[in-house]
Amino acid sequence: MHNDRTVTVAVGRWAGGFAIAGAIAFVLVVCILYLLQPSYDFVHQLISELALGAYGWAMLPAFALLAASALSVAVATAQVQRSPWPPVALAVATLGFLGAGVVPLGRASEWHIALIAIAFVAVLSAMYLLPSFAPAQFGGKAKVVSWSLAGGTALSVFPGHSVLAIGIGRRLAAPCVVAWLCFAGARRRKS
Repeated sequence: MHNDRTVTVAVGRWAGGFAIAGAIAFVLVVCILYLLQPSYDFVHQLISELALGAYGWAMLPAFALLAASALSVAVATAQVQRSPWPPVALAVATLGFLGAGVVPLGRASEWHIALIAIAFVAVLSAMYLLPSFAPAQFGGKAKVVSWSLAGGTALSVFPGHSVLAIGIGRRLAAPCVVAWLCFAGARRRKS
């Protein structure tokens, strides 16, 4: 018979692994779409605009993979922290990413952009909150990593069009989010 600690460790390891796999798979799908759509303008177009090309349908699984990664981090961290807020923020991010895949850019652009914004703010909130609420797993040096990736995300997204081209800004923010999802998943796999 398993005790609660064994179950917590097993769930953390599995969910952490799913978080890493989902984030990496998202990156792979997006990179493949870059290659399949050579007219895509990396500097001035959003990642979501890959949905407007011939293989745009692939953005639904890409966003679903990102949503699965966020949900996996929520599950992995729900057992080891003192507050419901980080998992709630990640659940909101999950819904935002999934909704952005279901409602692609071009069909209902305002909704898509709002869902992406909600997802990014929710992940950013979790990046900031988790080190305080789960210091055993995300404190110390891990806190510096989490907060640095949160800062990178915020500094890439918030300047908008004024400082960076929109495509570049989002491409700096997305790797910060993906790296954090992988980092959080790896931290839970270790503990």
